[in-house]
Amino acid sequence: MAATLSGIQKRLYGRFCVCKVRNDISREGKSDAELLDYDTGGGEFLLSLGHPWQKTSATEGYPPNVELCRETLLPLGIHFKECQDPAKIPYPDESFDLIINRHGDFDAPELYRLLKSGGVFITEQVGGDNDRYLIVAGKL
Repeated sequence: MAATLSGIQKRLYGRFCVCKVRNDISREGKSDAELLDYDTGGGEFLLSLGHPWQKTSATEGYPPNVELCRETLLPLGIHFKECQDPAKIPYPDESFDLIINRHGDFDAPELYRLLKSGGVFITEQVGGDNDRYLIVAGKL
């Protein structure tokens, strides 16, 4: 008999991933840390973190989201800049203690340039191999 994963199990796995990323960010993102959310989308996840706005920066390149971020993040005091090139993020060297990137492309040398000494990069990448073990388990 094939092992199958219910919709509930799949949803819980998705929540686990988001919660794990959120926990990693909470652990690394002290209230005095300078935080950058690269490729923030509409900024919803960033806002859910509750990090002090004056210590928070974000970038986004997709035009509809850029406009949304300007309307939503800037009035809060979050530093927002449009950016479409992961190798040319428009912030000075060693600006951030923590950089998060949930799904976008990134350029490792550029992130290294932006991170302060001892800084941390947390990413949650998606791709063709995502949930591979869940797919395999479903075929057993």
